[in-house]
Amino acid sequence: MHTTFADICVVGAGLIGLSVALELRSRGLSVEVVDNNCHGSASSAAGGMLAPLSESGDLNEAVALGTASLQMYNAFLAQLRDITGETIQTLGIGTLRVPDNYSDSTPLIDTFNRQKVGPLDIKLIDGSAAREIEPLLSPLVSMAVYSADERQVDPVHLLEMCRSAAVASGIVISYGTCRILRDSSTGCEVETDTNSIACRTVVVCAGAWLPRLIGLPEKTLQPVKGQIGAIQQRGLMMSGVTIYQRSTYLIPRAFGRIVVGATEEPNSGFSIDLTDDAEQSLLTGARTLVPGIKNARLTDHWSGIRPVSFDGAPLLGPVAGRENILIAGGHGRNGVLLTPITGKIVSDFIIDGIPIPKSFDSNRLVNTLNQETACPN
Repeated sequence: MHTTFADICVVGAGLIGLSVALELRSRGLSVEVVDNNCHGSASSAAGGMLAPLSESGDLNEAVALGTASLQMYNAFLAQLRDITGETIQTLGIGTLRVPDNYSDSTPLIDTFNRQKVGPLDIKLIDGSAAREIEPLLSPLVSMAVYSADERQVDPVHLLEMCRSAAVASGIVISYGTCRILRDSSTGCEVETDTNSIACRTVVVCAGAWLPRLIGLPEKTLQPVKGQIGAIQQRGLMMSGVTIYQRSTYLIPRAFGRIVVGATEEPNSGFSIDLTDDAEQSLLTGARTLVPGIKNARLTDHWSGIRPVSFDGAPLLGPVAGRENILIAGGHGRNGVLLTPITGKIVSDFIIDGIPIPKSFDSNRLVNTLNQETACPN
């Protein structure tokens, strides 16, 4: 087994890992990426919404992080285009958020009033105006929030572009079982099926598998299965706007394909099995939003494992007691959205020593675990 040398070894070749690798490489460091190639990776299974406001009712730190990342997206995609010579761009004409309960728009209006002071341009519109944007929208919708800024991206295409850009930038990507053999103040060593990598720092971006790789408690980060489907019904063509309701979203893609998501199954472990119940749930939700989806069945059905941290926010930064091991995980439903900014935050910390934002600093994990240990059951 031969040994290679790099400044940084990134464990995980999903969107988060590749974003970190590309940013570090663009700033002059040598980088190798290794990936366990686990089935169920969230990156390729995601819907691809770039909608920070849809996941929260408040202008909190998570929304601020998502908004900042959204504002970085055009530059991030331009960087990928410059490196690869291929084309990729954000898609759609924005997002329509509709009430969870059609008979009560008050929660949606309250959310709008809290969010309207933020940097994204959002509008509260009535049902008629919403159906001008999306004529297929249910006639039962009497109110909606429209955000032209909250678009979408094809995550599979994005992942392919990130891989191509990494390789074109001189980043070596290898797949197979890997483990961290050594981490100390003098450096680290990562072993794969075919070689070992000696490096200064390891950044673990392994999604829901992150705790297993570095020996953190399982409660640090939980796997949450999500099942997603796609519909393609003759004569049914959405306008290009994403429709979002807390339990269901519809994302229009090319040639009449509509992505329907997503279940949230926190007790499924690492299973990626597809279920009839989930299929029925997705179809029922889709028909509630767009009644024209009558007799359609799912033309595709897939699942992925979301990595959800113990408090729902990303975990970024060093692992306590292991100064050359960093983590970047726990992005939950927002991994695609947070791809550009995660690469920047982690790289800023490694290269310039810029502190991780407190709400996302992995040090809070230590504090929480210590508090739980100190408290009797």
